[in-house]
Amino acid sequence: MNILIFATASDAAPALAASLAQAGHQANLVRTGSTAQDPAWRDAAAVRALALQADLVVYQLGGTDALDAGAHAWLTRLPGVLWVCGGSVTEAARRFGAHALGILAPAGTSLGAVLPFCAGPLLHVDSGDPAAAVLQAGRAVQGAVPVYAAADAMAAILRGWGADEATIRSCGLAAGFDLFGA
Repeated sequence: MNILIFATASDAAPALAASLAQAGHQANLVRTGSTAQDPAWRDAAAVRALALQADLVVYQLGGTDALDAGAHAWLTRLPGVLWVCGGSVTEAARRFGAHALGILAPAGTSLGAVLPFCAGPLLHVDSGDPAAAVLQAGRAVQGAVPVYAAADAMAAILRGWGADEATIRSCGLAAGFDLFGA
């Protein structure tokens, strides 16, 4: 499996990439910080090239907007699995769940806490083997679409049936919709 990982400046992502490589997979890291030494996510051509080869995209979220700037920038354009390593899992799901294919979270995270915001699976990350959780997420989300894409597809169906835009908007399915006032 070829995995593209948007990661903070922590040690967890390089260890994950090494573990995936040892298991015969390819992992490419894109740093997501907003500082001058973390510009990789701003190179749109390079990120697109990596994304075209990827079987799975994973976004490591560390809980701070400065560390996660690149993840936030790309998640709305390139759906993937959220790997919540810091901050509130529920808050991450609320903010980005409509664009996520699934969520990797610490053990004990309740499905009920994230289900209203993300239609994809919630998988618990065993701190001893995050690579296994990422690979499991890859298998679980094959063919999945994020909530916003499903809503856009439903809006297109309603338009095809002749529904007017006011009706579509009242159903909460207009392009750029906001699921829960996030």
